[in-house]
This record gives sequence, structure tokens and C-alpha cells, in this order.
Amino acid sequence: MHPLHPPYHRNLFPLLPHSPTFTFLTYKNDYTRWLPSAMLNYAINDNHNLSFALKSDFNRPSFWQMNPFMTYSSNKSGVNGNPFIKPTQSIHAELTYVYHQNYIFMTSYGKEKSLFQQVVTLIPPDTFIYYWNNYGFSKSLALTSMIKINE
Repeated sequence: MHPLHPPYHRNLFPLLPHSPTFTFLTYKNDYTRWLPSAMLNYAINDNHNLSFALKSDFNRPSFWQMNPFMTYSSNKSGVNGNPFIKPTQSIHAELTYVYHQNYIFMTSYGKEKSLFQQVVTLIPPDTFIYYWNNYGFSKSLALTSMIKINE
């Protein structure tokens, strides 16, 4: 039996239909989200400026990343989407201080959840199946300083 024959990926992807008959399935994903953003700026005086920004974002998977059917790249590899993949949600905050418009100091924090990427599965000896999956979250913290140098 060929390694990419439908009975094999029925075992690999038990939630996806792989049969010789037509099966009509409906997947409903709600991508409606409230995405607030805000920015506050305070001029302490002519030489000192302080600002704060808050932003939320939403990265939806593409049609091909959600396509539940196998696309064969060759007789040794195939790509399978995932209709259950969740969108990535993120929130970022940034605090900035500017002195004399020549010195800028920033600190920022970001958090992302439901990240997704393509994962590969090796079927020995030399067959590969690629599929999309959520894999976790990330947090970031950054400190940045910029100094204008006059020449």
C-alpha cells in the first residue's frame, strides 16, 4: 500500500474524513473580535514627552491553512490543512520617553496566544506529511534607546 493512501492518513488525522464517498461537513469558526487600541501622549514641557500605546491584534489563518483535505506535492509528500486551527491573538503595550527630541527611551511588552505554524511528520523511510497546528504562546519584553548624533 502506498504511504499516502487514504487509510494511512485516516489513522494520522482521525478527525478528518478520507473515504471514497462524498461527505459534506460544515465547520464554523467565529473570528469576530473586539480589538481595542489606545494611545496617550503627555508633553511634560518643551523638552520632555511621555507616551503610552496599547494595541490588540488578531491573525487569522488563511484558507489553505484551514483546508481539511490532503494536497499531494509528490508521491512522497503531502500538505494537510486544519479546519480547527485557532487564530493568533496578541496584545502589545509600549511606554516611550523623549528628551529634547534627541534621546528616545522605550520599553515594550507583548503577549501572543494560539500561535500556529506548519509541522512535519516523517513516515519512515522517506515520506513527509505537513500540516498546520496551534502550538502555544509567546511573551516578549524589549528595552530600546535611540540617540541622535549630530555630525
